[in-house]
Amino acid sequence: MAGDDEFDRWISPIEMTLNTLTNKKVRGNSIVDIPEHLKKSNMKAYKPKVVSIGPLHRKSSRELLYMKEIKWQCMLSLLHRLNPTDDQKVVPPKRLKDCGEVILKYDEAVRACYMDPIELDRHELAQIMLVDGCFLLELLLITNDKQLNGEPKSKFPVKVSKREEFLSDLKLLENQIPLFIIDLLYLKLFGQKSEGIPNIINGYALYLFGCSSGRPIISPNRAHLLELTHWFLTSRQIEAKPDQERSAPETVVELTIDPPDHEHMESMDIWLRERDERDKKVSKETTPKLERCAARLQAAGVKIKTFYGKNRSSSKLEKDPVSVMFGCKEKFEQGVLEIQSLCITEETELQWRNFIAWEQTRSAEKTWEQTGTPATEKKFSQYALLFKGLVCCEYDIELLKSAKVLKVHDENKWSNEKVNKFIHDIAEGIQIDASADPKFCEMINDLNSCDKGCCRFIMFKHCCRILLTKARKFCRYLYRLLMRDYCSTPWQTLGVMAAVLLLFLTIAQTVLAAIAL
Repeated sequence: MAGDDEFDRWISPIEMTLNTLTNKKVRGNSIVDIPEHLKKSNMKAYKPKVVSIGPLHRKSSRELLYMKEIKWQCMLSLLHRLNPTDDQKVVPPKRLKDCGEVILKYDEAVRACYMDPIELDRHELAQIMLVDGCFLLELLLITNDKQLNGEPKSKFPVKVSKREEFLSDLKLLENQIPLFIIDLLYLKLFGQKSEGIPNIINGYALYLFGCSSGRPIISPNRAHLLELTHWFLTSRQIEAKPDQERSAPETVVELTIDPPDHEHMESMDIWLRERDERDKKVSKETTPKLERCAARLQAAGVKIKTFYGKNRSSSKLEKDPVSVMFGCKEKFEQGVLEIQSLCITEETELQWRNFIAWEQTRSAEKTWEQTGTPATEKKFSQYALLFKGLVCCEYDIELLKSAKVLKVHDENKWSNEKVNKFIHDIAEGIQIDASADPKFCEMINDLNSCDKGCCRFIMFKHCCRILLTKARKFCRYLYRLLMRDYCSTPWQTLGVMAAVLLLFLTIAQTVLAAIAL
């Protein structure tokens, strides 16, 4: 029955995608192509520079080819981990075959994790998942070896000078593979309980990124490395109990993808109807907007200072400003706006942009209790909107720097004008449902309405600075226009100079003639 076989091949991916909607281990449509309106301000921020992971950027540039051989070397090192005495140049055929079979088995589940169709056959896609999955697992184990023993069994795969770019590449939204691939490989190679493996991988990955101590961590949100890091930085992390850590099982438990039952589908249908009814009532302009910049807030009597939290000291903030930036904490009480310090570097820009892209591609709804679908906090999007409202000119940047709310790693690369442009570019295209986070919207409304007595001198001074800034930008625009259209060659430049001289002489002649009368 050729017709039935063709129909089964067509319907099977659709069925798998539907099954992953309510599955806690495999997240459907979790790896997406970032929308153009978010990418257009800086296209390079979403492309890998050192290493490509997954099928989306496998042929993006020649610079990434260097890591191809290193991936294969890491894969060979991983396959030899159980028996280090084996000949390191010989591939263990049974382990390789076991890993290949289990990856090939989940071809449809892998495809369901990507929003757009993958134009590769099942064997090509399985090879990418196998090589990249083994590479990432070996990388996590190398990091864990160094933590436990002080010296890893294998060297870190990239040079120290490229380490920051390498780690940033692992947190790009389009540069991901599903985390359950790493779980499957760990399960097949080391035979741990499937229930505890995600917690172990969580701890290893967060330790690699410098976020935790490396202990197993329970996370409901872990479609890929970017979401795991995002969840850790925006939510309260939970360390796994000792009985959820490593323990040798009597039998190996397979990773299963169960279809949603009838009750789940009914609850999903009810939830969708309620959401549609609620969307009709909500205005289109739901994104909260701060209408006062830092100088205007200061003139209104609002004090801006760094948010330290209950257990943080200023000395700790000074030592590690980059990690503090990703806390995204802000608070407004009794006329004092506290904002967690933002340190701008090239690496933090890349991560911030990709965190925002991840938030903007996820649902703004709360957790789906009946189905177990986790919600995505939009802290980084809120943080970007807050800074966009605070900064309207370069003077606001100086004000935030003096309050230690804004820090720049390299003053030569990040001038005040460039920082101003970056803050406005990164917030472009961000949409936040006001009903999703009422606390943030309430804070914005309080800031917009707060008035403790306006200082007119500060406002006059600020308005003068804004006018000077706009005049300076207009003069620069005229200068660029002049150099491009009228002074592109030496002869054109001489002609312009002659015209200016004639104009000056004509004006002088007119003035002298008027004086003589």
